[in-house]
Amino acid sequence: SSVQRKLRVGYNRAARMIETMEMAGVVTAADTSGKREVLAPEPFKD
Repeated sequence: SSVQRKLRVGYNRAARMIETMEMAGVVTAADTSGKREVLAPEPFKD
């Protein structure tokens, strides 16, 4: 997954992170093709 590649973590850790983000309302549940939508707003930039 992109989380694994970007953060250089293993599958299990990335899966737990995604699950935690889903429970916190940051991302949606995976759709039928496995894709998720990010619900969090863009970070504030100075």
